[in-house]
Amino acid sequence: MGLCECDKDIIRLCLDSESNTRSNDETGVFEYDIRLPVKRNNYKKLVLYIDNFAINTKGLTKEVYRLHSNFTEYNSFNSYVGGSNTVLCSVVSNAIASGRTTDFALSYQGSTAPIQITNIPDMLKIEVRDIDNNGIDMTNISNVWILNLRIEAFY
Repeated sequence: MGLCECDKDIIRLCLDSESNTRSNDETGVFEYDIRLPVKRNNYKKLVLYIDNFAINTKGLTKEVYRLHSNFTEYNSFNSYVGGSNTVLCSVVSNAIASGRTTDFALSYQGSTAPIQITNIPDMLKIEVRDIDNNGIDMTNISNVWILNLRIEAFY
């Protein structure tokens, strides 16, 4: 199986908080060495889709969970940083009390919401932050997340 005879490659990245290359769980930073079996060097346009993001928030008391990355988003703006956007998606909790027994799982699906990016990094950094841009402590064994990304790479 090699490169297809079409005008784009479909690249899927399936990531989770438990199988990263490097991490700092206390600050919600996770790094992945991306080793694609086939990757062209001449892509004209890259479009990223977040097919699914799910996070278990048992023991956490944040209202908003934002997923940041080191993808360079083309022609974007983020009001918090005053520059290019690094937020892939946000989920809002409907219950934040620390003693709650339900409403732990939050999810986002944006399979039709395109994000134009400028490159596919060899090392992908994913950060879980709150609304104030602070890293979220993911050290509790119950606090895990999964992320499925799809990149349409046009040539």
